[in-house]
Amino acid sequence: MEKRIKELCEMFCGLPNGKPIVRNNQPNDAFCVYVYETLFRNLHRISEFNINNLDMISHCVVPPPDNGIDIFIEHVDGDELFYHIVQVKNTELAEHEIRNCFALMKRTISDYLKSPQNVHINLRTIISNTEFDETVSSENLYYYVVHAGNVNFMKNLRKNERIITLTELNILRGSKTIDCVPYETFTADNSNNFILYKYEDNLPNKPRAMLCNLSGYDLAQFSNKYINTELGRNILFGQNLRESLNKKSKTFKSMTTTIDVDPERFWYYNNGITIIAEEFNVIPSQETGSEIVVLNNFSIINGAQTVSTLGEYLKDSILDRDNVKLEKLKSVYVLTRIVEIKKDTGLRNHISIFNNTQNPISTRDMASNRPEQTKLRDWLSDNKQPRIYVEIRRGQNLPSNIRFHHHQKITNELLAQLAFSGFLKSPSIAKDKKSTIFNNDDSSNYNLNEYYHKIFNYDTESEEHGILFQKEKSEIDELLFLYYLHNETKKYLKNNYKSNIDSINTDIANGVREFDDSVKNEISRYKRLIEITNVCHFFNLSLIYEYKSQFDRRPEMDSYRTKTFDYTSFYNKNSDYRNNIIKNFASTFFQKTIKIIRDISSQTNITNWIRDKKSEGLFLDKLKDDLSLNNIECFEAYYDFIKNFKVKDWE
Repeated sequence: MEKRIKELCEMFCGLPNGKPIVRNNQPNDAFCVYVYETLFRNLHRISEFNINNLDMISHCVVPPPDNGIDIFIEHVDGDELFYHIVQVKNTELAEHEIRNCFALMKRTISDYLKSPQNVHINLRTIISNTEFDETVSSENLYYYVVHAGNVNFMKNLRKNERIITLTELNILRGSKTIDCVPYETFTADNSNNFILYKYEDNLPNKPRAMLCNLSGYDLAQFSNKYINTELGRNILFGQNLRESLNKKSKTFKSMTTTIDVDPERFWYYNNGITIIAEEFNVIPSQETGSEIVVLNNFSIINGAQTVSTLGEYLKDSILDRDNVKLEKLKSVYVLTRIVEIKKDTGLRNHISIFNNTQNPISTRDMASNRPEQTKLRDWLSDNKQPRIYVEIRRGQNLPSNIRFHHHQKITNELLAQLAFSGFLKSPSIAKDKKSTIFNNDDSSNYNLNEYYHKIFNYDTESEEHGILFQKEKSEIDELLFLYYLHNETKKYLKNNYKSNIDSINTDIANGVREFDDSVKNEISRYKRLIEITNVCHFFNLSLIYEYKSQFDRRPEMDSYRTKTFDYTSFYNKNSDYRNNIIKNFASTFFQKTIKIIRDISSQTNITNWIRDKKSEGLFLDKLKDDLSLNNIECFEAYYDFIKNFKVKDWE
């Protein structure tokens, strides 16, 4: 860690000019950059920062003075915005100091929402470059305290509060991927025999496996050790396709009751866990006489609920200083099956799938092993341009040898939503089916379910492909770019509407205008536009693709079928091309979407309106009416947009 921090210090010292993220030529000043690089690699997908990443880093790392917030990250997930707010201390903190850190960050955020002028310009500038405002749900705010001590949990810690220690950071740096724990040893029950499975020599491809009883106390310790090693998940369960349940579940309560009442019988009542490891070994302990199980690059792929329950029980015992409960936990043993997979990815995937089929709801991760998902990933990222990276399972690493533009990195879940709203012009399905797109509907004849089938189906015999496999890579790339362009234009429009409100308020403060009903209504209209701008992106994509379906067939468009947008110029934030395409996109498409929704939604709560299936029909009918009545004007605006900005030939 010290070596990497020193490298980051030398790389970024004094940069950017005027507001350096590393203040002085002191390695400790680069610790904040190290935390961003390590803890949030799932978001930025860069294994190690270099000088070319300065712009990205300086948009998230707050130069001092910072009002107690060292890192502020905006994360876009479909139609929702999430924010990661971090305070970094390269010293050991006590519990009361950690609580003070959380309180300071929340107070700073509250002050900013009351008035951005309440916080220092350094933090204000970084937040102002995001879409953060009072409309963001508090459930979408995650607070982190990073410190050099050992405390990574405490009483009454809220769901959106996380404590990160150097242990977690070192684990993340040391692991090759976030799928597995690099190395650990467990204590086995020495009063019970091992069952070691090893196939005969004439079956060399069969894996080694072992059945044993592992200490519940050890499992609890490791559950808590790795609890914050991945954003929102425990790295100990990195290859587990299902999430653990919460404390309110009946399963959690029954397990803790068993530990309280009869811990020795936990083994009899619990189904046990399954671990896959690249290698395992068993060695005797000279101190206790127990057997020690050594695991390399392993993950618990069945039993997340059991192990996380043991971890919660241990945390409660420590926080309550209840030694009786601690001793009871030490009497718990868990039936454990360990399978050695070596480098066999196929075996790993099959074991993960078949060990999680007792849950009737198929998750996105479980679908990641389906052939159409791997086909989609491999096809879109192959050597033919454009190259698109589709994350089909959470935690996968971005290929380090391929350069992707920002819009060319996407999850299969969001890609499905964009395909529904764009290619299929079904914004309500895009919004409503996000959480169920990968569910397994056993009663249907579809591939998983009807909606999944429409997007992802790939049938080589019948060639009845889902919409993604009916498109060229260039068409999918264009869909992703238009979505990214929408998000960039949203920032432009919101800033414009907010500036108008600020201008009105300034006039009122200076006595130029009176705050009467007409002014009040004018401010309300701008606020309504901001509300619609925040949530209309699926509808906006549907509008664009309605334009495309009506106008792309015209002869004037023939010469643009093999052209694409100028990505190089667009991603240069100071280029005229970028500024012009955002303004034109706003006037040609975005503002028309906003106007239609404003006119037909009346004063209905906009979030409820967007979710209503009837709204899709009303929107599309109104759009088609407008395109019919203003056909010439709409085509000319669309043609000018394509002609001015689709200027590059595919390589």
